[in-house]
Amino acid sequence: MGPQVQINDADGLRAFAQCLRDCYLTSSEVNQFSEVDNLPTLVKISNRLSFTLLDRWRRRVAQIIKDRSSSPRFKNLLDLVEEENNVVNSPLNKMLSEQRRTPPNKGTCVRASFNAIAKQEEQGRCPWCAKPHKLADCLAFGKMDRSERIALMRHNRLCDNFFGKGHVSRRCKRASACKAPNCKYKHHTLLHFQPSNSTALSSDKKRRLIRSK
Repeated sequence: MGPQVQINDADGLRAFAQCLRDCYLTSSEVNQFSEVDNLPTLVKISNRLSFTLLDRWRRRVAQIIKDRSSSPRFKNLLDLVEEENNVVNSPLNKMLSEQRRTPPNKGTCVRASFNAIAKQEEQGRCPWCAKPHKLADCLAFGKMDRSERIALMRHNRLCDNFFGKGHVSRRCKRASACKAPNCKYKHHTLLHFQPSNSTALSSDKKRRLIRSK
């Protein structure tokens, strides 16, 4: 998607906002919002946001889920970026920036953002909606498609088995959290899938091959 857009990069933010606007208009013309209104796409775009703007986007998403009980859309992210662009590129802000003698310490801002996110996780808040419950109990997370749930797991580097951090499911010491009948995979029920016959046969062949070695 490109490099990260810094909060004080007026030209970069303007170009980024215009790019998102063009994408939105194109989707409107062909009525194909499914290409942009999905979690994997929003995650890729979010990765280009500065730490400050990303924190605002997290809060905006939490408010959307609270008020509408629905997932955020591309237009919500576009509105946020355009709002910030209007502020950064306003004549007043440019005058203030020119008169400011000492620039802010970006390293301090970055550390503060990381500390805020870490504190939220320590308090047991949901990484998706920021409410005080576990991800497995999140109603909004449960309404997502499986592909969107997987994308969220990968973005937050969570274990597929019990949604913890620090390891992957194959190294998880806990028993499988999947309650689906006869499921042999180590993942949570919310991530369960029904493999096709060809996939199941392929997995059986791999297991037999491993045992024979």
